[in-house]
Amino acid sequence: MRKPGVSIVGWWWLGLLLLGLASPTFAASPPTGDTELRGLLRKFGKLEEPPELEAEWRFKRLGLEDPYRVIVQAALERPEPAHAIAKLRERYALNAAAARALLIGQLVAFPPGEPFATLTSEQVRRALDSYVEAAREAPGSLAVLTAILTLSQSYQLPAAEYEARFLETLNAAPAPIESALQLSRMGGGSGGWNVSLAALAVSRQPETLPRALEALGLDESGGAATLFYFAAFQALRARQDGDFPTALAERLLRNLLQQQQPSLAVELARQLPPTAREGLLAGRWTLQSSRSVYSTGLGEHEEVVPLEDLRPGLAAALLLGGASQAAAEWFAQAPVPSSPQERRHECGPEVHHALLAFLLKPEPRGDPFTVLVADARCSRVLMYPWNVLLAQALQSRYPEKVRSHLSYAVEDERREAGSVPLRAHLAFLDSARATFEAAGKVRLARLESTLAALPKQAGDSTPAAEPDPVAARIRELLAAPPASPFTEHPLTEAPKPKAAPRWRPIQSGVQPPRGFHPVRAERSGERVLLLALSHRLDPAGEVSGGGYWLLESQDGGKSWGSLLYTGLRQYRPYELAKKSSLPMLDGDTLRLEASVRELEEKSITFPPIRLQMKREKKNLFLQARLSELQKDSDADGLPDLVEERFLTDPKAADTDGDGLSDGEDPLPHVPAVQRGAESPQARLLTAFLATLKGGEDVPQGLEVGLPDEDGPRNPLRLPKGTTPESRYDATFLEMDRGGLRGVQLSSRTLVLTSGELTKAQERFGRFFGLSVELLFNAAGDQALITWDEHWRGGGYLARMQDGQWVFEPFAQWIT
Repeated sequence: MRKPGVSIVGWWWLGLLLLGLASPTFAASPPTGDTELRGLLRKFGKLEEPPELEAEWRFKRLGLEDPYRVIVQAALERPEPAHAIAKLRERYALNAAAARALLIGQLVAFPPGEPFATLTSEQVRRALDSYVEAAREAPGSLAVLTAILTLSQSYQLPAAEYEARFLETLNAAPAPIESALQLSRMGGGSGGWNVSLAALAVSRQPETLPRALEALGLDESGGAATLFYFAAFQALRARQDGDFPTALAERLLRNLLQQQQPSLAVELARQLPPTAREGLLAGRWTLQSSRSVYSTGLGEHEEVVPLEDLRPGLAAALLLGGASQAAAEWFAQAPVPSSPQERRHECGPEVHHALLAFLLKPEPRGDPFTVLVADARCSRVLMYPWNVLLAQALQSRYPEKVRSHLSYAVEDERREAGSVPLRAHLAFLDSARATFEAAGKVRLARLESTLAALPKQAGDSTPAAEPDPVAARIRELLAAPPASPFTEHPLTEAPKPKAAPRWRPIQSGVQPPRGFHPVRAERSGERVLLLALSHRLDPAGEVSGGGYWLLESQDGGKSWGSLLYTGLRQYRPYELAKKSSLPMLDGDTLRLEASVRELEEKSITFPPIRLQMKREKKNLFLQARLSELQKDSDADGLPDLVEERFLTDPKAADTDGDGLSDGEDPLPHVPAVQRGAESPQARLLTAFLATLKGGEDVPQGLEVGLPDEDGPRNPLRLPKGTTPESRYDATFLEMDRGGLRGVQLSSRTLVLTSGELTKAQERFGRFFGLSVELLFNAAGDQALITWDEHWRGGGYLARMQDGQWVFEPFAQWIT
């Protein structure tokens, strides 16, 4: 689970997403005749190599070959339905009707040549119908039953319908219990069917528990497996005949800790025989590895991973229950974890070790900053009970950080947990499920009480707010009617331009300043006009190209003497034409061909690959006087349109009243203070923003916007290059201004509170300000810095060395 507000999109996930969007919907009706089947089988002959099969490893665990591979191999030999049917009959001992139905189901579920096609629910149902027909012809066929359980995109069917159809085929088998036990060997994932089938067998015949445990194995994790292992342990202990199930107890202990059941884990640990408990304390595990199911663009795959040390988890569970001395005993035996790079696993053990070390070995006046840093370096949210222990460590100094952790945990806990398949049919799990649900209520109550007990006010890591003399003026500017010199007209009403000068379109070769992306250019002699998009005043992230600017050159495009902001923003609501027979400039009049393509901002996601428009209108042009775009009412060097975007006063040259005009002031919303009077936070922020402005560690994102009007309607237009590097020419900083008095910056920074930023987004359209969180250690010579632009961000550790702040980046993310 990722930390709230942090979204890291792995390349495998992005690849799957792109593939899914690019794959066509398979709309054909299920093939029934030999001609249709032959046509589909012939498509396999065009494959350069056989496809990778997402469910193949499940069939292998049952001692079977994946039917799809059998079909592919048969088609490559001879693309005739009779040949493929004969191969299926031979491989799985099916009659002709069953083999034909299995063939049809496979070709519907995995269309030849496009195995990742998006199927409709009706097509998934048709594939299921074919499998059920095959099962009727061959009751108990393990290959057919497995095909049903691994049906591609079965999630598109109602769960009750899917389960009922499967139970229909299972109950029709000559020996349903035997079939269920066999199928439970197919491995985890797939919605927990292997666990459900083992539980189904035991629910109907309790004496099959040892065989069900043997079939399922002791290397499964996850909620469904934990329920089964818990029920099995209770049943075996109740019999009191035979040896203590040590291996099962160890697996259950690991799973209980993983499934946020620390109290049940402690209770189980106390039931262990002394020799077993001593073995765990010494790190002698009965189990050495576990199977993990993970997803890729090719489906689910199984991986065997080494087991982690369970002693820190038990120490945390004991500490949560108040047994600090026992917790210290378990923690003392746990080794210091190696680095995540060496272990090739996630970073949780480092955080756990730092947290336990702080709570179990407290030093006089200990500083929880080390715990804060360890947690920040890890991109994973701490689960229960670690999040409660984190609250105990950090709440006195960093309560707001703890609040964000616990709020997310409470929200997540209140969501209804998903159930395993066949829930209504698994009486064997009823007692275990009731125990887990009761423990879940206790867990939620503990999280809620811990959250409620946090201090209401921030600790000494956050400076006290100072009076804000600019807030009222910004409120007035946000409430004022939007100003635009442009008027909208039908393209048919565009006047004919004057005879001179004559403007000619320029198709290529124009090199704008850094941070501008050409839209359209025209030339008259050595004079060049360039319409360009930039994030300079409109940091729209990946959503659009930003705002429209008009650039002018008098030397054929070698240099640009005029950069004029139009106040127009892409998709708010206009998109300006890339090509037009209407010249941009006619005397002092600017005319821009445009279309209304207004972005539905509710459709914005990250990555923004499903952007939608809420209205469209073509064949328009926008008209304005250049003099209106250049108007500077207060003569401070900033045109009124720019001041409107800055939220500075276009009628007062010095908005914050500190003696610096808005055109010169790098912080026009924050009154300057005498140098040397700045706060430690201000000095750190000054150094950090200068470092961040360099952009060396700032991830560059793809612009993903709406499709071009004259291009294919592919929502994955990745076209305009990276986000402009000049975005810091005007940084919108989301912070309280009171703590910024004395910050010294060389580039313009516009500081807005969260409420003001929300209002500004309503006025100008969605854009993304930079928020920065600074958390100091007790000595004030180190700080944890988190920066966030809502679609990308990162973290730095700052240290004071020789009177200067130095910065170490430790995390970065991008949607």
